Amino acid sequence: MHKRSIQKKLFMNKILTFQFCFIFFFVSSCTSIFSKKQKKLRKFLENQEFQKAKDLLEKDKKLINGKNKFIYSFDLGIVLQELGNYKLSNKYLENAYSLFDNFLQKPIEEIFAFLINPNIASYRGEIHEGLFSNYFKAINFIYLNDLEKALIECKRCHNLHLIYMDKMEGKAGFTADAFFQLFMGIIYQASEDYNNAFIAYRNSLKIYEDLYLPLFNISPPKQLIKDLIFSAYMCGFDSEVENLQEKYKMKDYDPKSEENMHNSLVFWHNGLVPIKESIEINFVAVPGVAGVVNLQNKDLNIFVTLPDLSSKDSNAFLDMKFVRFAIPKYSKTENNFYDLKINLDNKLYSLEIAENIESIAIQTLNDRIKWEISKTLIRVAIKQLSQYLVSKQNQTLGLALGVFNFISEGADERSSQALPKTISYTRIKTQNPLKNISYNIYSKKAVYKKSLKNIPISKKTDLFIIRTI
Repeated sequence: MHKRSIQKKLFMNKILTFQFCFIFFFVSSCTSIFSKKQKKLRKFLENQEFQKAKDLLEKDKKLINGKNKFIYSFDLGIVLQELGNYKLSNKYLENAYSLFDNFLQKPIEEIFAFLINPNIASYRGEIHEGLFSNYFKAINFIYLNDLEKALIECKRCHNLHLIYMDKMEGKAGFTADAFFQLFMGIIYQASEDYNNAFIAYRNSLKIYEDLYLPLFNISPPKQLIKDLIFSAYMCGFDSEVENLQEKYKMKDYDPKSEENMHNSLVFWHNGLVPIKESIEINFVAVPGVAGVVNLQNKDLNIFVTLPDLSSKDSNAFLDMKFVRFAIPKYSKTENNFYDLKINLDNKLYSLEIAENIESIAIQTLNDRIKWEISKTLIRVAIKQLSQYLVSKQNQTLGLALGVFNFISEGADERSSQALPKTISYTRIKTQNPLKNISYNIYSKKAVYKKSLKNIPISKKTDLFIIRTI
């Protein structure tokens, strides 16, 4: 009987070990497959093979209704815009917006992901991804000659940012978006609503000066200041015009001379957003006062006290010596093209950077990094404690659970791929509308000369959007 009992225990150990391994390989294989598809998609985007990117996204039915639905909808929406299908693009971008706006998950899914691996949960999107679903929708509405709906998207973006700020409870450094205020002002000006254009431009300028310059090293574009002066002039705010010309040393700029001129707005979407990867952080378990256990990482200057523990559980954590954590991190990417100039009547017009999406992505992830670590700490603590208790009963199962815990504790590396890295712009004023523009793109190896057809916005304004990767 004793021999049979031992054999039965060994058999059960094998079964349980197999179950742990099965769960691990199921989770890791799904993550690996998705990662490979993301890399393939990025390659298509880098080569500007948008039809192939569309085909890759559409043939994966698991993406359409699965836990990565946000990424599918967001990336497909941007790709469809590049292919000229603006109405269908808006459908998918609206899906992405709705998913991001809904911060509630199914409780059982959230608990399961919390205990096992964050990659099991549905991907919600980072704040910059959610905000830019509105921007690309606004661009689509401009293509569809509907400025009113484009403005609505700008306002929805602003409201979404307010929700994000409330959720972050004062922990966010990215407190406002200057570019969206600038873009809103551009649409108001195209609609000849100069009062609202003035307000939007003024708000944008303040955000550039107070936030973007110290946080992202982005100065207010000179064109923004000119547009602010012009809208002030059109509103009859003479004192504002004089003050702005004095403050920004633009006394030579005469808004009156441009009153009846045609506007050509040029936007340059350049590069691709950074790649999200994971980094490993080790925390040393050190004893505190009255049996408290602290986890610390001196390099990152992070010190976390674990919740109330029994003396038995405290000893378990101290026996571990250090704990490994994995958190997400964005890795910067290099642009193939570093400059673009408009060539008009033998004169070159430069563009100014208005938005650095890469910097925003990195900053917003850093904004919530301590919250992310705290969440990971709790998850790992539960796993480590379970490993300790199981090991006390059965060393074989404890070892298997330890291996499973070590490998499965991965950061969520999912992210969209289709967003540009930076957005630059300029405004060119001419006596007559420009049906086409010629421009030079500069890489480290060569200069490429290209041309682009206009997109009429209103009777006085045309838009040109250049995409390079």
